[in-house]
Amino acid sequence: MAKAPPAIQVQCKPLTPIWTGDIERRGDRVRETGMIGSLRWWYEAILRGCGFYACDPSAGTCAYEEYHGLANICLACQLFGCTGYSRRFRLEVEGEGGAGRPLFIRLRNPGTKGHKGWMVPQTLSGPFTLKLTPLSAQGLDAGGIGLTLRLIERFGALGAKTSQGQGVVQFEGFPEVPPVADWTAQMADRPHKGSSAQPPGAPNLQDLVGVCIALAPKGKDWWTKLPVQEQDLRDFRLSASSQWTPSAPVVRAMLRAELRNLPASTSDRHRLMGFVSKRGEPGCARGSQIFVTHSYRVGDRWRMRIFGFVPNSNNSADQKLRSLLADSEQLRAKVAGALGLGEAEVVAVDPYPRGIAALLGEGTQP
Repeated sequence: MAKAPPAIQVQCKPLTPIWTGDIERRGDRVRETGMIGSLRWWYEAILRGCGFYACDPSAGTCAYEEYHGLANICLACQLFGCTGYSRRFRLEVEGEGGAGRPLFIRLRNPGTKGHKGWMVPQTLSGPFTLKLTPLSAQGLDAGGIGLTLRLIERFGALGAKTSQGQGVVQFEGFPEVPPVADWTAQMADRPHKGSSAQPPGAPNLQDLVGVCIALAPKGKDWWTKLPVQEQDLRDFRLSASSQWTPSAPVVRAMLRAELRNLPASTSDRHRLMGFVSKRGEPGCARGSQIFVTHSYRVGDRWRMRIFGFVPNSNNSADQKLRSLLADSEQLRAKVAGALGLGEAEVVAVDPYPRGIAALLGEGTQP
């Protein structure tokens, strides 16, 4: 009997807090379930972008039947499991982790009546290791895991609440990444479930747009200019040696305001930016399709990302966001204004590359 390959051990260095809190909102450690869910979410986006079907696991549409074999479940379920078919690996988190107690960040002028603010983890997690142990001789798809981790590192975020700033990471030791064309051909050769209709609203790498922004603030305590409640900011105890700042909420507020000025319906704004309705109303919450990271220090510069899965459609809200993220000079002015900086302090606004091969290809981390 063939032996399972050795475990994959990936070192993870958080650049903004990692959040995988439990139902009691405790972030005392990085939880395996949160890591698995995040990895699957990005892996599915890659599959869909490369032309494969990936189910919505919450809908339970994939179920393994011995008669049909793997031909009856999608490629994502073949790695992460589904009814009747177990996940191909065991994931363990080793090391420090933990993001501390979440604290409120509230805008001085939220622009929305009764807005309660955002809950942001208090501290930057310590480094930790993701250990992926194969449970069988076949089916791990180490190349696909490598592609997923590299995409997260360069253009995405890991864990939960990533739309609100968490989850920017650096990895070391992930599997060798194959050429995209070779990996796609290997996946196509596997028996798998296919469909011309992807789950509604599911992330698809074809729709990924975004920018990497570099900041060179003049003051060592530049975060004091953020238009948030002063006491909230003091609670984070930022200093000249801080490696990140809880700045995502002010940029998210700017983007939401841009959509509020459109003739598009409120539902379009909520679809893109997410919402939490009043207690007792139907459809109490919806996750955001737009992700804004906190600012984080890399060398002598600060950086942040804005990205999202925005369809290239005729919808005015989709068009607005896509055009704004493609217009570096306009976005430079708006981000500077949101952060309380001068335009010259926003030194670079680099759009994400277009096309699957470019997004998954070799390159320097933004």
